[in-house]
Amino acid sequence: MASERSTIFSLLISLLVLMLSTSFSGKCGAASMKYELQDEAEALLKWKGSLLQSEALLHSWSLPTANGSPCNWTGITCNDDGKVKEINLSNCSMHGKLDPLSFSSLPNLVRLDLSINALSGNIPSQIGASAYLIFLDLSMNELSGALPLSLTNLTRISVLNISDNTLDNQEGNPLLDTHDYMTKVCTSTLGYSHYCNW
Repeated sequence: MASERSTIFSLLISLLVLMLSTSFSGKCGAASMKYELQDEAEALLKWKGSLLQSEALLHSWSLPTANGSPCNWTGITCNDDGKVKEINLSNCSMHGKLDPLSFSSLPNLVRLDLSINALSGNIPSQIGASAYLIFLDLSMNELSGALPLSLTNLTRISVLNISDNTLDNQEGNPLLDTHDYMTKVCTSTLGYSHYCNW
């Protein structure tokens, strides 16, 4: 009888320990997810703060948000886990630069459409941190400078449109020497730029 009680007691203790460890790991996982969502929101808010005349268009971009998530913000679409997967701010009269946008804080981004705006400056090299991008449209802006070599990190890209900008002459750019990459880019570009005529 005493050994049965001891066995039942041991089973109850084991079950209690298992329940507690599951509960704590769930809280840690939830805290981690909340941190990631806040990181995304903060990256987007920092970029918004650098843009001119963005308040009227992006008035929904503000904290606090539900769980720190920007999923209900203008131009933002999230995946099933509540993480930013698309930014579509095409034709929004945005003035500013891409440099302040932390692409490394948006690791699940698959689609970025900032076409038909007035974005200026370089295409930042950190854009290569968005390894899951399959669609990137920066056409019809005022971007300048050379194409960053980090674009070759976008191995999943199927649409890359950088046409109608004031990008530098790309002669001698090692990116253009990466024939397979540029063939893929040029055959899938929505609006062919002069880079595809080599």
